Amino acid sequence: MKRLLLLFFLLSTIPFANAERCEIQEVSTQNSRLIVTNNLGQQIVDVFGGKDLHHTRKYIAYEATNVLSITTCEGKKIYRRWGARPIEFRRGLIAIRSENNLQVINLQGKMIVNDWGAKLIKLNSFAVAYLRGNDLFVINRRGTHVFDSWGAKLKALTHFFALYENNNYIGAINFNGIKIFEEFNAQLLDSNNTTIVIKRGQNLKAFNHKGKKLLDVYGGELISLTSRKLIYSKYGERRIISLPRQRRPRF
Repeated sequence: MKRLLLLFFLLSTIPFANAERCEIQEVSTQNSRLIVTNNLGQQIVDVFGGKDLHHTRKYIAYEATNVLSITTCEGKKIYRRWGARPIEFRRGLIAIRSENNLQVINLQGKMIVNDWGAKLIKLNSFAVAYLRGNDLFVINRRGTHVFDSWGAKLKALTHFFALYENNNYIGAINFNGIKIFEEFNAQLLDSNNTTIVIKRGQNLKAFNHKGKKLLDVYGGELISLTSRKLIYSKYGERRIISLPRQRRPRF
């Protein structure tokens, strides 16, 4: 009986949980007012002279009287500042220029970057890379600093890691702060969201985003790299490494 009651309770909460998942449904201008409503029938923005700068299902960025505001689909205002201008929008992060400050906020309203004189290099939904002077910084969407190195250059920013070059070294670090590899005098051959292939001397090497070495073979030659396969040859013999499907990052 207790099991049946528990099952009934769990099933009864499913429609309620789904109904609470808000999305921005309509953005319109009526009598010079910007009106935004969500799928729950709630009016989350009503402002005179407002201009829609960018919106997704989860948030809207708009300007009114030179004030930049960002509001989530629940109606929570996560940013408001006079004179600020958006630089780039991603699903989980937003980059903003406020006076001479580079600012990056996540959808919880946390400002993960607020750095004077900094220059945005790359932004995706999971991390940001930027320069301040000659210092390269990488910060994940929670605001954790995972990389900071003077003179380093960003080669790639994927959903799982940052690939960089510094002097004669090439390396990668994931967004949990784990160094995947760092090799001297190595050549980057290819990379995707989860896998990196390099060559150092006569050795062909491959690593995944968790730091696991997938391949280290003398005399190997890369043929191709896709999201599901790494194909290489050794002394003319074609070989294949199957790559697992990866879920979205959790950090």
